[in-house]
Amino acid sequence: MALNQIRKKKKISTYNPQSDKIINELANVLTNAGYEVRREKLKQGYGWKVLSGACQLEEKELIFVDRKLPQDEQISFLIGKLLALQVPVKKSNIPNVSDKLIKQFKELLIDDTDVDKNEEGSCVEEQDSEVLSAQ
Repeated sequence: MALNQIRKKKKISTYNPQSDKIINELANVLTNAGYEVRREKLKQGYGWKVLSGACQLEEKELIFVDRKLPQDEQISFLIGKLLALQVPVKKSNIPNVSDKLIKQFKELLIDDTDVDKNEEGSCVEEQDSEVLSAQ
């Protein structure tokens, strides 16, 4: 009877497609900044456990995210990496990230319109200096 009472705990899957989109968007931001982001099931063994983290292999900067972690923890890890590495983020590159999450790294946000204005402004300044040198 004791054997009948023992039940294995089933792993409850809490996959959320929206969270997966957020993870992919944050990973893409890091990828665009020159990092290779890899989501893998990191191995564990007796007496040791591999954690999500960053490393450098030859010329590549790698960031490993443990796919076995809950999605919220994967998101928190990636936001932590954005903050630690001071990677600038365009709001247009993260359309699925909520304002609540964006508040965690708002100092890294760059507005797309500000970038366009700055680029236009620098072009105007260059044109003005060329006109003056021609006169």
